[in-house]
This record gives sequence, structure tokens and C-alpha cells, in this order.
Amino acid sequence: MSNIITEEIKLKYIEYYKDHKLQKNHVLYEAYGGRGLVCNPYGLFKAFIKRQDFRKYQHFWVIEDFEANDSFTREYQSMNNVHFVRYQSEDYVKHLATAGYLINNVSFPPYFTPRKKQIYINCWHGIPWRKIGFDMENGNVDTRNTIRNFLAADYIITPNDFMTSIFRKTFKLEGIYPGKLIPVNQPRTDLLFSTKKETMIQKLHNYGIKLEEHKNLILYVPTCRERENQCPDIHHIEEYLKLLEILEQQLNTEQYQVLMKPHQILYEYLKKNKLGSKKIIPAEIDTNEMLAITDILISDYSSIYYDFLETEKPVLFYIPDGDQYKKDMESYHSAVEMPGPTFKSADKLTQCILEEQWKHPVYQTVYQKQKQWTNPWQNKHSGEKVWEIVLDGRHRNSLISLKNKKKKILIYGSDLRGNGVTQSLLSLLEQMNYEKYDVSVLAVLNAKNTNGDMIESVDSRARVLTQIGKINGTKEEMSIYDTIIEKGLSSFDAVKNYPKSLFRREFQRMFGWTKFDCVIEFTGYSPHYGMLFLASGAKRKMIWQHNDLGSERKRAVHGNQSLEQILNVVFSTYPFYDKIVSCSQSVMELNKKTLSNIWTRKKFTYARNTFSINRIYNAIEKNPFLEIGQKDYYILQEQQNENDNQIEMQLLPLPEKDHKVFITMGRLSPEKNHHNLILAFHRLQKEYPKTILFILGDGPLKENLQNEIRKLHLENQVFLTGNIRNPFALIQKADCFILTSNYEGQPMSVLEVRVLKIPVIISDFTTRKDICIPNGQLIVQKDPDSIFQGMKKMCQGTVCNYNFSPEEYNQSAYLEFEALLK
Repeated sequence: MSNIITEEIKLKYIEYYKDHKLQKNHVLYEAYGGRGLVCNPYGLFKAFIKRQDFRKYQHFWVIEDFEANDSFTREYQSMNNVHFVRYQSEDYVKHLATAGYLINNVSFPPYFTPRKKQIYINCWHGIPWRKIGFDMENGNVDTRNTIRNFLAADYIITPNDFMTSIFRKTFKLEGIYPGKLIPVNQPRTDLLFSTKKETMIQKLHNYGIKLEEHKNLILYVPTCRERENQCPDIHHIEEYLKLLEILEQQLNTEQYQVLMKPHQILYEYLKKNKLGSKKIIPAEIDTNEMLAITDILISDYSSIYYDFLETEKPVLFYIPDGDQYKKDMESYHSAVEMPGPTFKSADKLTQCILEEQWKHPVYQTVYQKQKQWTNPWQNKHSGEKVWEIVLDGRHRNSLISLKNKKKKILIYGSDLRGNGVTQSLLSLLEQMNYEKYDVSVLAVLNAKNTNGDMIESVDSRARVLTQIGKINGTKEEMSIYDTIIEKGLSSFDAVKNYPKSLFRREFQRMFGWTKFDCVIEFTGYSPHYGMLFLASGAKRKMIWQHNDLGSERKRAVHGNQSLEQILNVVFSTYPFYDKIVSCSQSVMELNKKTLSNIWTRKKFTYARNTFSINRIYNAIEKNPFLEIGQKDYYILQEQQNENDNQIEMQLLPLPEKDHKVFITMGRLSPEKNHHNLILAFHRLQKEYPKTILFILGDGPLKENLQNEIRKLHLENQVFLTGNIRNPFALIQKADCFILTSNYEGQPMSVLEVRVLKIPVIISDFTTRKDICIPNGQLIVQKDPDSIFQGMKKMCQGTVCNYNFSPEEYNQSAYLEFEALLK
């Protein structure tokens, strides 16, 4: 059975979305992507059954595996208003698009788009023990569909103050979430008090498990050590099964029955390999219904034990590798105070059961404290209260709002590739006044998913919304979209045909019902996002210019004018933005001269880029150098070989101390004029052989430049390093920084190297005046002879004596940016 999201399914979804009315009396329930009738959606469903208006509604359950859920579908077959639909089927997308009420304990697929008057209740699947959301190691990427769903939800259930804080801070919903939190205990815990043992005997019997009614049930509930995209460790599986065996050997089997309810990932492995089948509770059986008939719970910090505290029955903890487990878990909670004894030894665990050690007063005190913390509302009818709020309009004064008075700003940062635009954005985010502004950064994973580290590097005070899924329209809409993206809005007919409803829907798909005060297309190069932001509904829309775009439009790589079509489309969106913002005054003047028209002339303005001072200082404090046999090397890359634990390094040889070192940094593309720089350096070598040139960066001309270096026999004097993690440690070793570009915007590299007080040579590109300071640079023309003369002067002892305060510069530049937001 496949859960792959096909283009056909996405198209069906949007057709139902657009062409079919909302069915106000339809309710769609989904738990864990169709696992079955479990968790909080099941608790809400059971609560709905008790309502007098239950029969007035049609209830649709999402099921992934109908065979595994056969007994449940048969259980409700007599109710003609309860239906079951297969996950990712046409029926599924039909009801997802048209049901008046949507219930989910995780998230709907990336193509899901909220629609007006459709009520979405997200009933998150528990109180976490280990870190989730943006607190995870790769939280900026891994949370992308979860956050998208939260922003689309009208209500999110929060069972206690801790979970309210999780939604507010850990998922960063404060200030951006337009819905309301419902403060009630988890609806699934209602099942602890309404489930009958005889019912569970029959349910388990349907799966071939015999529940012995006269015995005390010990339920072992191990969590999954691995994250959801990882396979379970076979060592852990064997450990779980071994515990079951020991418990049965050492306990009185006439008094106790031992069963295991593993995490879904573990269960799938056990089921596939046919391990412990008569003792393993299927994933399709609700955990809380099992807890209702459990006499002793054994856990390993599975957060399900929080639910069990409501029963007042004993809970024990078995963690044989406790220290390592705590380290791997990255927990929110201390393992020091637990509501029951903790063991590393299975023998001591069984001894505890025999001696009832959990009755010790210390454990009882913690037990009651945690019970009160877990469920402060003390409500055994939480599901009913949720429906009273949503359907009957009662208890509205108990709802929690996460809104605040900060201005909400959305900034598009693309894939945060390693270039000057990205560094400008990252620096701006460091400078932002987060007391005044709520800042979201829209990031995009690249095609190979290799830019996760850059996405994670964004200032944690900002919220990263990593794009997931793609724009989804009908065939007719996508045909119009393709034309607009290719040709832009440069004609009256194009503007007239701009698919505003498609882009508005896409904005809703990505950001739910969130309303931003200001949207910023910070890259200035994206036709899609440039068009999308026009439909954002934001009060202020701005688009950035980081370069001399008239010249950039003409830039050719390997004979192809690769940016002309893209930039022409971007330029066509300018009349519909409120501000067109250049990265410096001279860039603004140049772009205004070459790109403005009667609709845009008054929209041109500028705000200089800031740059990260801490990034430079932190970099130079590190020591990425290595001495081997009295020879110094710079460590370009290093990684540990998993097979033999050896560290593999890529090293760059450093010159002797009597050599002059020139260094440049930038993309290896035509506008950077590296070809003429290499020709000039070749001539310099003849007069000053003790010179070295480092070229930092990567790009489409790398192979051409390598060939040029070989042709001139400069392999031991000119080095292409590629992109390196710590360029400033190497730059600090240089005698001169040189930038010979044909054109630039506001080259951040010049500002950055000024922090290191290094002499600077720059070419006479049009916008250079924005980075020139008194006695701060030697200016040359762009031809090889002029570049050579400049480098020669540096070799002869010409020194740039300048004063530069990076702090004062950043403060002034940031105020220019903030002025645009007023």
C-alpha cells in the first residue's frame, strides 16, 4: 500500500476545494496519518457520540490499513453516519476539501489548504518528554509541515500551562497564530474513565490476544529512541522482548499478565518480523483504552505515563542505558524526581513489583505533584467541553489568544545559499529589534536538501518557516501561472490575467490565516515569490535590489544570458510593490536610472546592508590551522571516517612568512572579473615571485579559472579554495584584500575585511562610493595592467591607514531599514 502523494491526488483535491461546497455537518477525523481510531481524535469522536446531535452529522475516519482496522470498521457498521475513507484516496481528498470540521492530532499533508468557514481542530498527540518543534536539532526544517498546520488551525488543544508554553515558545506561535488555544485535558484521557474491561477483552481477542480477566495487567510501554525518520535499533528491540521474558519468568503468572504496547515505529518492525505477536498490542488499539485496564505501567520516559497518572495506579521506569538515553533524548524534564522507581536492572524491577516499592511516600508525593501539573483542569469530560466550545459557543471566555501588538514581518530568504545576500539577511536578523517586530523568515530547501545547516543558522529569535509542498492549482490555473512566471506582468493583458485567487490560495496553504503587516522579498531574484507576495494581503510590500541589476540582467555564463528572463519577470512586479529597496544609495541611483518608469520612479529607496561583526570575531578566535613538519596548513575541510575513527582533512598549504599574500572572496562568475585578476597576478609574479593569491568562493567559472591557472603555470601560486566555513581566519593572514569586480551592489566582503584592518584594493565599479572611506582603499581600473599596478604598489609598501567602526556603521544601516517599516 502506497501513501505517496501523486500529482493526480493533488489535482483532485484542488478540484474538490474549488468546485464543491463546504459540507457543514461533515466531520473528518485523522490520527497519525490514518493509523486508526486512536488518540485525541478518538477521544473527540467518542465524546461526540454522547451528544444529542450526533446523528445530524456525518463522521468520516481516515484509515491507512483497512485490514488492520477491520474490527473497528465492523464495530461501527451499524451506524449509518460513520464512514471510513482510505488515506490519500480520492475519497480522502474530497472530504479533506469539503468537510466542515477537520480533526487531526499531527498534521495534514502539504497540499492541504484551509478554506473559509472550515473549522480545523488540532489536538496534538501528547505532552512531550523530549524536545520538539524549534527546540530540535533540525527544528527549522523538521517542523515545517507541523507549523504550517498549526497556522491553519482554528483551535489547538492545550492540556496544561507547560503545553501552552510549548505552543507559545517552542513552536513560536506567539504573535503569529490567529486562532485560539482550548485549555482542556487531552480528550483521549476521557477514555481512562469510560472504557470497560469486557470491551477490551473483545477488542484484543479480535487481534488474537487473550486478556485474562482475573489477572493484574502489567503493560510495558517503551518509547522509540530514534526519531520518526529512522529505523529502530535491533538491540533495543531485543532488549524490550527480553524484559517481557524476564518478567514472566520471575513473576507469578497466576497473578500477573504482561503485555507490551510499543511505539508505532517499533510495532511496525515487530509486526513485519513476527516477533512477540501474542504479547504485542497493535498500534490500531488506542493506548488510553489499554491504560484504563492496566494495573501497573512500565515506561522508559514515554510521555504516555503522564496520562496514566490520572488512574492513581503505579508507574515504574525501566531504562537499562539510562545515562546514554537521557543524553540522546534532550529532555525538557528532570529525571531526578519521578512518580515511581527507576531501574537499570530487570531483576530489580521485578523485585520492586513483588515488594510494591512504589508505595514509598517519596514516590507518592511526586506522583500527586505531577498529576496536578499534567492535568490542572481535573476534567474527565474534556472531549465534551471541546465540542461545547466549537459547536455550541460555550466557554468562549476560557480560550487563550497568542496575539500580541508587534508588527508581523515576513522575509523571503530563498535557500540561504552561501553568498552576500544571505549574509546580509543573517546579519539583519541579528540587528532586528525583536521587542517591536515579530519576524518570520521564509526559507527553501534546495533540490538536494543540503542547505539544512544554513537554515538552522538563522538567529533563533526569528521564526523560520521552511517551505514544504508546491503551488497547487487546476490545469487551467497552472497554465496561466506558467505563462505569468515566464513572461511576467509587463502588459495590460498579463496584469489582467494575474491569477490572484491562485496566489492567495497558495499563501493560505503556506501560512494559514496569518496576516502579516509587511512582506519583504529580500533576494530580489524570485519570479514565483515576487508574484506570491503581491497576493499576501500585507499592508506593506517591499522588494530588494542587491546589485546593479541592469548589468546583472546582461550577465552571461558560458554564453547563456541566464538571468535576463528571470529578472525581466521580477522587474514586471515592481509597480505592485510599495517600496523597491536597494542595498545602498549609489545602487539605488543606478537602478533607478536604468529600471524605473512612471509607475515605479517614486518607489525607489535604499537601506544599506548590515553585517555580522560577531561572525568575524568568532571566526578569528578559532584556530583552523595545522603544522606538519614545520610547514603550516589551513584546514579547508575535515570529517571523521566512521569506519576507523580517523579524521580526514583537506589542507591548504600556507606560504612562507616572507611572502606577500593577496586574497579575494566572491562567487566565481563573470562579473567578479577573476580572469583579469589572474592575468595581473601572473605579471606580478615575474617581478615579485614571493607572492601568493588565494581566491575564495565557488561558481560556474571554476573550471575555466582552473584551466587558466594551469595554462599560466601558477598552480603553486594561485589557489581556488572553494567555499570555506571560516574565511576570516584565512583572510587575517593576508597582506591585502583585492576586489576587481566589473560591477557590484554593496560588496559586504569589503566591509567585513575592514574589521580586520587589512589593506584593500577595489576596482572602479560604479557603486564603489558606498564602501569607500578616507585612506581606506586603493582604487584601480578593471583591466589587467591597472590591477597589476595596484598590486605592485602594495608590494612596494603602500599602506591604507583608515578608521572604521563596524558598530557605528551597523547602527546607522539598521535605522535605515527600520525607517522603511514605519
